[in-house]
Amino acid sequence: MSYPISLSKKKENSKYQIPVPRPPLYECHPLFTFKHFDYRNTKFRLPTINESDINVFFEQLSKLSSTKWKTILNEQSGQWHAHVIAWHKTDHKKGFSHLRPELQSHLAYQFKTFKKCRVVGFIDDNNIFNVVWIDHDHQIYLRK
Repeated sequence: MSYPISLSKKKENSKYQIPVPRPPLYECHPLFTFKHFDYRNTKFRLPTINESDINVFFEQLSKLSSTKWKTILNEQSGQWHAHVIAWHKTDHKKGFSHLRPELQSHLAYQFKTFKKCRVVGFIDDNNIFNVVWIDHDHQIYLRK
């Protein structure tokens, strides 16, 4: 199987970039980072989740980590409810406006961890899912 080539960052003493093979997103297992987690947003953070739900939340992240993105993003059973977020259809039209513009340019995704709880974030250039919000009560989208 051949993978698209991405260029590594230049090393300090090197004038050439070295190609680094990277598998396509669909063939990867999710890796998660909370580097851009919006802890200031009181509506979408962990303290709104009770202790037993926190355990379930991390169990589900563990299960997700052993499932390829192609399965998560294409499943039809409703287990993950994973999809791109259409900000214009949400209560949060500005999306991740608190992030730097280059981070806002990534597609935003959400997926279910348990009950109504959704993890909201984006997949960066290294195929890492950046958790930005935890939507415990599925409040991102407008209610009809």
